[in-house]
Amino acid sequence: MNSGASSRSWRIGRRALVRAAARAGIGAAGLALVGCGEDDAETVDAVERRTERQSPAIAAQQEAQEPRLTGDHSRSAAAAQAAQQVEQDERQAAQTEAVVDREPTAVIDPIEWRERYHWRHLSELPGQMRGPQVGGELHIDSQAMRNWNPFAIDPPTVDPDDVGHLLPLVYSQLVIAEAGDQTHAHRTQVGGNLASGWEWVDSRTLIFTLSDGVAWTDHAPMNGRPLAARDVQACLDAFRQPPMRQADTYDAVQRVDAHDADRTVALHLAHPAAYLLNKMTSPWQVIVPSELVVDPDLIDWSQQTRGTGPFKLALSVANSEWELERNDAYFKRDADSGMQLPYLNAVRGTDFDFVEAVIAAGGSESVAVLGTRSSNWEAGELGSIRLSGAGDAQTAIEGVPSAALQVTPPSPGGGTHYTFRSLSDDPYRDVRVRQALSMALDRNAISRELHNGFAAADCAQNWTFVTDRSSDWGTREWPWEIGELGPHFEHNPESARGLLAAAGYTASSPLTVKVDVPAATLPTGVPAPTDSVIARLTAQTVSHFRLALGVQAAIEPRERHWAQRIDDAGQVWLEQQPDPEANLIYRTVGPVYDADPDDLAYACMHSNGRLNRAGINDPEIDEWSAQQRQAVDQAERSELLERIRRRESEQVWRVFTVNPYGIQARRENVFNLVQTYFAKSLHLAPMQLERAWMVA
Repeated sequence: MNSGASSRSWRIGRRALVRAAARAGIGAAGLALVGCGEDDAETVDAVERRTERQSPAIAAQQEAQEPRLTGDHSRSAAAAQAAQQVEQDERQAAQTEAVVDREPTAVIDPIEWRERYHWRHLSELPGQMRGPQVGGELHIDSQAMRNWNPFAIDPPTVDPDDVGHLLPLVYSQLVIAEAGDQTHAHRTQVGGNLASGWEWVDSRTLIFTLSDGVAWTDHAPMNGRPLAARDVQACLDAFRQPPMRQADTYDAVQRVDAHDADRTVALHLAHPAAYLLNKMTSPWQVIVPSELVVDPDLIDWSQQTRGTGPFKLALSVANSEWELERNDAYFKRDADSGMQLPYLNAVRGTDFDFVEAVIAAGGSESVAVLGTRSSNWEAGELGSIRLSGAGDAQTAIEGVPSAALQVTPPSPGGGTHYTFRSLSDDPYRDVRVRQALSMALDRNAISRELHNGFAAADCAQNWTFVTDRSSDWGTREWPWEIGELGPHFEHNPESARGLLAAAGYTASSPLTVKVDVPAATLPTGVPAPTDSVIARLTAQTVSHFRLALGVQAAIEPRERHWAQRIDDAGQVWLEQQPDPEANLIYRTVGPVYDADPDDLAYACMHSNGRLNRAGINDPEIDEWSAQQRQAVDQAERSELLERIRRRESEQVWRVFTVNPYGIQARRENVFNLVQTYFAKSLHLAPMQLERAWMVA
């Protein structure tokens, strides 16, 4: 699940959308209904957005200011004033860009950048020698606010598509994925949290020992009682029930036993599960009191916390910001120094996408005073900033020259790809046609033109679990190069045309490819931001197909349309639906957790996988993807994962494009705030805040 930052230089995300909306007389609340956001891997697949649920103060102020649309799109005085302000902002932005872009960012060498900004250099930064410092308030850019409120959902009964990613900061997990300046950012390392240790008694029995000194908060209904093994049992039993998002983590578990006498919890499995521990580190695997599992209505989850985590919830404003304060009763200490955790006194998160939308639409001053992502960063009020490539990195460093950059690999499978409408019908049941389309794409050109060369070819598999004998730790650190992925990933128009000819497609009988492309307008009629990454990607795809395949293929862009959906909770969603005639559809992999390869190898590729949107139905893939789940031997699992990757490379069930590298900047006085290969923003590795610290 990648994340990225808005950038005037390289894409127009929500901020540009707001400018267009302001010109048409649409306020921030109207923009929320539009449902278009950043062009990253989590949002481009369905472009879904929940109708904004604002805090009463913000909603009231905006309702008073929001202009109304009329039949002739006339604008109220408020809308005109907002548009005038937007024009002034754009003139100022143009002046800024003239400075920043005086030397346009050239195509960069990702190999050189990978070394220059490698995670291992973070442990060498000035200030590290002093060691952790206690105190301070860290302000971060909270991407997790996209899901309305990161603390609002009842964890045991969480909607699979609406997860409170920051819940581990207030409700502890059994195990976590370790992240920090001293840990390996490019491989999964499981650490204990509520579990002080664990043991595989045999391949089907996993026993956790619970940490001592853990107690719930001194509030009803727990009233400060100690953590019990039955709390863990109650949560795991709830997680195991479909349609819980956590359910597939525990599909091998037959029974959970709690033993309060020796403070252990035993998981009894039907068969070995190589993925179990890694997937248990996901941030939606939190443990809450058994009383709240039985009756989740006992508290307001969005405003109250009853957890054992390192922080307590102090403020939560839907779609805007939240604040956590240190939990002085937290049970953990640093193993090396013996210092009490957490180090920070408070953490504040702001959803700058929402704030910038309100400001750009002429919204309330109470929100505008928070500033914008870039202004807060340059003013020293943000501890880190998420970036979307070399252009953003250049701008961030020019604003704060002392900042530290970190480059990480693309999140496995996080790039955009194309699926075929049907693998069992003409024309795409012929593997030669699929191979020809893949070879028509120039992935190196896409990387250069969209990401300044700062992207790798994607194949939607996790290389970090594949054997690499040249690596110090035995597995790959960086993604495969195009030459390693097989001939069908290489740009070869001549071979592509030869494959089409062999399949019977000629100038007189061409292949018809109806390519799914983004909608040209938003639901309100406002022109869509055509310079977005996805819009440019699909335009390039169409162009590459036409140039490479020539008269043997008729390439037809098929525009998406907007549809409204109301979910079971009565929430309104607007989403782009592919045109029914489109037969080559752009997608992202979906909600996977890449700390383990299982979701990519099984959920996305098994014929019964929950994320198999490509229609893959291959008996050997089914066998291998099921076997890798039980392969507790690393070498055996690596070989199975490689078989899966090679088979898809041959069969081209999906046409992959490229996946940009991750990059973030953080201030020189902030430590242990990192990106990992699977988490490009804090919301997938939140527990690093337990050990994050600042130098005053």
